[in-house]
Amino acid sequence: MSPVDFEIERFEQVPATPGRSLVRITGRWRADGPQRLGPAALLIDDGRRTHRLDPLPGPGSSPAGGGAWQAAFSVPTDLMRTRAAFALEAGAGALVDLPRPTERGGRLRRAAAPVAAPAPPVAKPVAPPAPAPVDSSRALRDERRLREDAERLAEQRRQAMAELERSLEAERAARAEAVAQAHAEATARAKAETAAARGGQGVRELEQALAELTQERETADRRAAEAERAMLHARDELGDQLSREHTAVSEARDRAEEAQRAAAVAAEETARERGRVRDSVRAGAEQLERAQAQIAALTAEREQLSERGEAAAARAQELETVRDQAATQTAARVAAERQALQAVEAQTTAEDARRAAAQLAEERAAAAEGHAEAQRKTEA
Repeated sequence: MSPVDFEIERFEQVPATPGRSLVRITGRWRADGPQRLGPAALLIDDGRRTHRLDPLPGPGSSPAGGGAWQAAFSVPTDLMRTRAAFALEAGAGALVDLPRPTERGGRLRRAAAPVAAPAPPVAKPVAPPAPAPVDSSRALRDERRLREDAERLAEQRRQAMAELERSLEAERAARAEAVAQAHAEATARAKAETAAARGGQGVRELEQALAELTQERETADRRAAEAERAMLHARDELGDQLSREHTAVSEARDRAEEAQRAAAVAAEETARERGRVRDSVRAGAEQLERAQAQIAALTAEREQLSERGEAAAARAQELETVRDQAATQTAARVAAERQALQAVEAQTTAEDARRAAAQLAEERAAAAEGHAEAQRKTEA
């Protein structure tokens, strides 16, 4: 028996219900030679015992050597939270270790970073807001609905196949009865001919028996014809039902793909909006640095005026007042920007982020005008 390997392409878990998670595996079975694989099962060792889980009903869940394979398993959420080991089994001798599944659709809660008190006159640039996670509850609902539809269609298909098997069994029984009647009729004819050859005794009894056998054969033929018509009707109905199911599954798959594309577009738009907010915050930090440089220049000028003597004391006092006002305005502006950034962090929609960015731009413009006014006063 040649060794069996499994080339894993995807192994992920998706929250399904409050107490269950959906684990999906996609990959390919590999072997050096022909290999007969058994039913697949997911093995989870939580340190105390090994749990064996069968796949959910669906296409492609039976292993086939060399071909693409996929399966889904319903796993208790508490079992997924432990430091468990995972493996995939497909019959005797086909046991493959698996890594821990990746998470999909979960929300990552990030604690807010503590805000440091302002240290005048130098303000530290504020970090950009954390990206808001994309809500995937709609995609999960669509996926669960598709799986329920697939299970329902599979159950209907099994019932239709069972009905077809019953119709075929009835047809075989009717044909067997017709064959038995024909054989009995042939036997009766042979007996009648033998009796007639012996002298014609009991001709009436034999003719009556022959008529009865002929009537029974006609009844059997009618039953066989009715069974055959019923079988053909059931086969046609099954074909129509399979066609409708195939159409429904295709439409459901198209809806799911459309939902995934919409989620991807929303994620890209959120990423672009996050980049625009980050650029805006970076520009605000650069503006703060320029304001700090202006304050440093005013401080140096004040020191130069102090060195010139008592005649420049009044001028130095004025510059000190201007510097304090600029520092107060800078501290107030930093506090306002931090509050605005916290508000942006609490918002989840792109429209609110754009309004916050516009408000920050207006506040920075007002701050720039204040600094320009302070510089004009200083130059005067």
